[in-house]
Amino acid sequence: KQWYQRRVAITAGHPGGTNSSYMMRGFIKFLAGTSSDAKVLRDNFVFKIVPMLNPDGVIVGNYRSSLAARDLNRNYKNPIKDAYPSIWSVKQMIRRMLSEREVVLYCDLHGHSRKMNVFMYGCENKDPSRRLQERVFPNMMGRNTSKFKYSACRFKVQKKKEGTGRIVMWQQMGILNSFTMEATFAGYNNVHFNSKDLEDLGYHFCDTLLDYCDPDTSKVDHVLSSLTRIVRAQLAAKLGRSYDDVALADLQMSELESSDGGSDSSVSDGPPKLPMIRKKPNQGKKEKSTDCDSALIPLL
Repeated sequence: KQWYQRRVAITAGHPGGTNSSYMMRGFIKFLAGTSSDAKVLRDNFVFKIVPMLNPDGVIVGNYRSSLAARDLNRNYKNPIKDAYPSIWSVKQMIRRMLSEREVVLYCDLHGHSRKMNVFMYGCENKDPSRRLQERVFPNMMGRNTSKFKYSACRFKVQKKKEGTGRIVMWQQMGILNSFTMEATFAGYNNVHFNSKDLEDLGYHFCDTLLDYCDPDTSKVDHVLSSLTRIVRAQLAAKLGRSYDDVALADLQMSELESSDGGSDSSVSDGPPKLPMIRKKPNQGKKEKSTDCDSALIPLL
């Protein structure tokens, strides 16, 4: 079989991303189900699934940070084993997978508070022989369900995001299809998402994986050809040139994209600090400062 036992890695990270947790649930439910498509996936792929990278954050009620008050999805580049054990372990797992066989796709599931719909962030591939290929899977998923919006996908590789899972898996591990899949906290087409809508995205992800990895490459070839035409037309309009004067070598899709609209925690926040506890003020004495940091001491 041409696609026998290829590897796929799926993770989810932030405790506050309940929408991504529902997508993960739908993915696992479908993959463990009795349908013929689920059996094909189990027979032909090895799936490595990490439903929650930040269990400590879940336990203590953090929204996105770990027990060490750090955003795990900004610390993939050089994770400290003792400070970020789950991230360190995921990178080791991916390395072992790559030593065995191709990792066809890595995807980290997240929730997005400022954009509508479900969409992906990917990494622009500038190798002329593989140009635009990183956009094929998201485009196919957009064709499979209206709940996923390809036009909202972004593929810029920004310096401030170099610590994220998708960029590290692409830069350090060489995984072409390295994505963050974002699910809105709101909805699509003016309809609010419910839990079933989000679980359905897990099914559509699996369905798209079957299409993408089908030994008959006609679907992939059609999507890639369509993407090439669209991007050439967009660039021709931007550069003020005719369609025929724009070659594949000129394609820089990221020039047509805005930033990926990440949160303020986009910049890596450095090594972990000691957890802090509040210092009790002396009884009967008036506090001289209103600075919150002045009332904090390290928890040793």
